[in-house]
Amino acid sequence: MEKNGEHPSAYQNQSFGYGGPQAPPSYNEINHQPGQQQPYPPSQPQPYPGTVPPPQQVYQQYPNVVVQQPVVITPGASGAPPPDHMTAAIFATLCCFWPTGILAIMKANDAKYAWMRGDTALAHDLARRAKTMVNVSIIAGICSIIIVAIIVGIYVGIILKNLNDINSYDDDY
Repeated sequence: MEKNGEHPSAYQNQSFGYGGPQAPPSYNEINHQPGQQQPYPPSQPQPYPGTVPPPQQVYQQYPNVVVQQPVVITPGASGAPPPDHMTAAIFATLCCFWPTGILAIMKANDAKYAWMRGDTALAHDLARRAKTMVNVSIIAGICSIIIVAIIVGIYVGIILKNLNDINSYDDDY
């Protein structure tokens, strides 16, 4: 019969003495001859009698993997970066004179990347050039507006004078 979920054949090989079933000897109590290799180290369980021991696991050693962290580049100079003229360059491109405004955008972008690389002298020089191109764009835009206003004024004046001449010619006849 089964007692506590155990099969009755589990106790067949044990001798029953005066005090009931005796526990099998522990690993350390087994007598081994000196020089004889012990079949299993104490950390591994011993196999059941009549079974084949499990194969030894072989662990492969993999080489160390080294992961290099990305390098953060900080501006090399102390102090503030050169002023960013990108907003003024975009305004000059859209509202004033676009050919020089595009050059101002390019110079402002180059100044930003030169500062990020740590080249402060070039960054300040490119920022100064970007501001110069913004000023040239604004001046060229104002001049072109004035020139267009003059041309439109002259054109309207000529048309109105011709209209007056045509009306005075019709009145004479």
